[in-house]
Amino acid sequence: MAPTTTTTMTAQVDSPPLASSVSSVSSVGRQTIKKTRLQQVVVIVQLVGVTLTASLINGLVTIALPTITKDLELPSSLAFWPSSVSSLATASTLLLAGSIADTIGPRWVELVGSFSSGALMIGQGLAQNGEGLVVMRALQGVGLAFHLASSVSIITQLLPQGRGRNFAFSCIGLSQPLGFSLGLVVGGVLVDTIGWRAGWYIAGGITLFFAVIAVWTIPKNKTVQDESLLHNVRTKIDWLGAFLASAFMALLCYLLAIVSADPSRIKSVDSIVILCLAAIALPLFIISSHHRVKRNKAALIPNSLWRNTSFSSVCATVALSNAVLNSMELFASLFFQEVQYLSALQASIRILPSLIVGALLNLIIGLFVHKIRAVWIVTITSLLCAGSPLLMAVIQPSWPYWGNAFFAQILQPVSFDALFTVGLIVITDVFPDDTQALAGAVFNTSAQFGSALGLAVLQVISTVVTDQSGAAKESFTMPGAWRYLTMGGENEGEHVTAAIAAAPVSKICFWERSTGTKIITAFNVAWANGKESATYGDTHGATKTVLELRYGEFFKEVRLYSTMAGNTKCFSGWTGTTNMGRVVNIGYTKDLSYWTPPRLHSGLCVGFEAHINERESLLNRGGICLLEALEHVVIKMNYVSLPNAEINSVLVDDTIDENDGETPLEVHWTRTIELINEISTLKTSAEELGVTTTVLGKVFGISSEDNTNYTDTDQTSNSTSYSVKSSTTLSRFYEVLPGRKYRRTTVYFQSTFKVQFRPQYTLTTRLGHTVQWPEGPAQDAFGVASGNLHIRISDITNDAKVFPIDPPRYTENPSMD
Repeated sequence: MAPTTTTTMTAQVDSPPLASSVSSVSSVGRQTIKKTRLQQVVVIVQLVGVTLTASLINGLVTIALPTITKDLELPSSLAFWPSSVSSLATASTLLLAGSIADTIGPRWVELVGSFSSGALMIGQGLAQNGEGLVVMRALQGVGLAFHLASSVSIITQLLPQGRGRNFAFSCIGLSQPLGFSLGLVVGGVLVDTIGWRAGWYIAGGITLFFAVIAVWTIPKNKTVQDESLLHNVRTKIDWLGAFLASAFMALLCYLLAIVSADPSRIKSVDSIVILCLAAIALPLFIISSHHRVKRNKAALIPNSLWRNTSFSSVCATVALSNAVLNSMELFASLFFQEVQYLSALQASIRILPSLIVGALLNLIIGLFVHKIRAVWIVTITSLLCAGSPLLMAVIQPSWPYWGNAFFAQILQPVSFDALFTVGLIVITDVFPDDTQALAGAVFNTSAQFGSALGLAVLQVISTVVTDQSGAAKESFTMPGAWRYLTMGGENEGEHVTAAIAAAPVSKICFWERSTGTKIITAFNVAWANGKESATYGDTHGATKTVLELRYGEFFKEVRLYSTMAGNTKCFSGWTGTTNMGRVVNIGYTKDLSYWTPPRLHSGLCVGFEAHINERESLLNRGGICLLEALEHVVIKMNYVSLPNAEINSVLVDDTIDENDGETPLEVHWTRTIELINEISTLKTSAEELGVTTTVLGKVFGISSEDNTNYTDTDQTSNSTSYSVKSSTTLSRFYEVLPGRKYRRTTVYFQSTFKVQFRPQYTLTTRLGHTVQWPEGPAQDAFGVASGNLHIRISDITNDAKVFPIDPPRYTENPSMD
């Protein structure tokens, strides 16, 4: 929520001139305004209305962010920017907007801010990509800065000091949490019904309506000569100071955004340059302000103001409070939707208590602040607010809402909303009466910068914690984002067309993961522009299935089933050529007498399983494997000749109890090379895991290395010794729901056979992460094999089900006829 402006201005301070402090009132020739009660009410309603719709949009972004991320395919580097960029833009321009309002008058500044905000809200509803949305959110933040900075000056003109002015400021303060709460509720309803875009259209239309009202109601200024006005703009605004202050805040938040996408980029050249520029901008701003004051010129914020402990402490406190408040609101929304799997409307209802408390506090503090010492209000509310993030830090997803989350929402807004009135009373007392717009801008800048900085720090923490948990960086950066996998080309506009040759029958089933609804089952599937089209092929011969995988597409689950009669060589190859001429080798399978999960180019892995001379359902054998979601994989192959060698395969698998309908806990694949004539063994172990309360799951991996010498006994050549190093790393991500009781059964199965070639793949992501995959026998792709490799799933109870990962929730078994 954006902070507002409140309160009374009583004390004059002897200090060097501020920006536009040199007779700002006379410079624009403000006329004496005949203030009527109706005019005062209408102007206050107009100012409150524009602030309310801006806050409504902030609430809508908070509750709809998961849906917006999916619809606009926001990359991880922009994940939090729709929420934070508006506050950053507002903070970066508030001081300049305040100076302009004091110099040319607040009327035109308010009109520009209101009309631009309304138009940009409608533009955001029309956005077709994440970058466009972020840019328009930033521009809207600039328009909001013009509105907030001019609001203080307009109210000061209309109302004398006293209870009436305090109440007007409290109304503007109340419009912030009220608008945010409306945004949560309306956004929750819209997201679950007609879509999030309608919220932007509604808010934009209301804002433009209030902007039109402002044309006739906001007090006008006396007409001044253009030469005098331009002279004031050139001389009475600290343009250099505004540029340096804005550059410092923007560069710092942008640096945090870069680091949040990849913490290792803090060492890159561009990050170091940005950090240096930000470090230089702040001292240059201080030096510039000092020299302007020394030469009796207007300074954006004179350095002497920072010597006032009340001013400095209140600015720091409101920045920290707003950082906590906005971060907690976004965290709570993501927790309810992405961790507890609640709808947008259900999540918004759970956040509402914080907005109700905030609205009540604004009214109470505004009416009784003169009776209680400000220091006690600030201290007590800050201590109470500190309990909110602590409660959310220890919360468990299985706990009921009334356990921790409710009390966290109650305490969350206490500190910041109390500072609305108390902070501005302290701050505006420091400024002369003729710089009221700048006084409001100083306070709002502190709060808005705190909001932007808090959200940026939150995203950095989210990324670092994700990395430390072992999750694949390319898979997700926020809790829950792993549920959607991007597949397709490497560049925008690029797509991959992959041909699958199968015989005699192949089926592809698309499942809606969250509901288990089967979307389509087909022999020939064309996937383009987010829609499926199917043409059933000849079931008596080989069929060709074409999947067109586009850049940036989101897909929930692909499940491929295959039935065969006899030991038919099947799935002889997946290969694709993009529309940009790049060849993509997705994966190959020569012999389906075993199960293998080839990896798609951009992260989606479709698991195959064949049953020779069997017609049983593949449901209990797996059939899908969503692995690690590595984006933009580069495949490197190395063939190693291994005549008369043996492969020892070890599979570690897990099972779950019947009716859980969820994932196994972990699956590890390893493959080692051993000498010939090794005896096969079979071991089984079981372990009770009890009730699990973890929701986000873990990433599991296992690796092995073996160095063995082999002798080539080819009759056409002399004996040759081969030294082979086998290294395997395979990680998988799982969801484990609370309250489930799991039983883990581990089976170690070993078999021997002879091979001629062994492929070795090295998968390298664009961020430099390397995964070895898969070291299998020659059947795994690009090789010729003799013998068979049989991998067994672990033994389980008769009614239990085994899935490699995340079975959909459905009751109908797919027909294999």
